Amino acid sequence: MKFSVWTADISSNGSRTVAVTLVRSVAAVSLMGLAACAQVPNNPESREAYDRANDPAEPTNRVIFAGNQWVDRNALQPVARAYQNHTPDRVQKSIHNATSNLKTPAVLVNDVLQGNFDRAWTTTRRFAVNSTLGGAGLFDVATDWHLPAHDADFGQTFGVWGVWPRPQYPIASIGTF
Repeated sequence: MKFSVWTADISSNGSRTVAVTLVRSVAAVSLMGLAACAQVPNNPESREAYDRANDPAEPTNRVIFAGNQWVDRNALQPVARAYQNHTPDRVQKSIHNATSNLKTPAVLVNDVLQGNFDRAWTTTRRFAVNSTLGGAGLFDVATDWHLPAHDADFGQTFGVWGVWPRPQYPIASIGTF
């Protein structure tokens, strides 16, 4: 099988003009195609689908996102890199265990709201064991006692209740609600 590629001889003035015209034409057609994608549809059915997919808070979200990116680049990333490079692994693991233990009450609330009472009981025992025997959660004793960790959040709870997704509203440097 033989492939051939068309090439223009740009050494002569005439073929250079043809090549430049061809490139400009392709670029113009591509830009017109992209512009057509960005227009609001006129068809009522298409307009309804467009309105359902459109985020009314997008301009505000973009400003907040840009601010969050700036804080992340200039404050959080340097601190995170210093933490990773200069904190011993055992200390990092203990800090992780303690912060995970602090999240356990929220997991418990969601277990109850979801109707998962067996998981709620396991979560309660896990929190009690790690908070006491685990030195305020610095050590994960509960896993060795066959009390596994799990995640449960309000998104899962709303899913159990049948609440469909809604627009999210970001709070600068905190997250969405």
